[in-house]
Amino acid sequence: MIRFLLVLALVALVLLIWSFFDVLQSRVPQTGSRARWIAVVLLLPIAGPLLWIYYGRPRAPKPRFRRGSGPDDDQDFLRNL
Repeated sequence: MIRFLLVLALVALVLLIWSFFDVLQSRVPQTGSRARWIAVVLLLPIAGPLLWIYYGRPRAPKPRFRRGSGPDDDQDFLRNL
């Protein structure tokens, strides 16, 4: 039981450190107030980092792929030939 609690504490510490530095490196306009997220991460040991991951962390935009088009359908490619 003690090993389990030690592993859980280590996981919580790693998650806390990772999310703290992730908050510091994030862009402020996308995530809201940086100070608020730092307080949430530091004051709520396990829930704070999880809240940051699910709600605060900025998401990368999904790439848009054009399907079914070859190089001869691209006007820029044809201009460069």
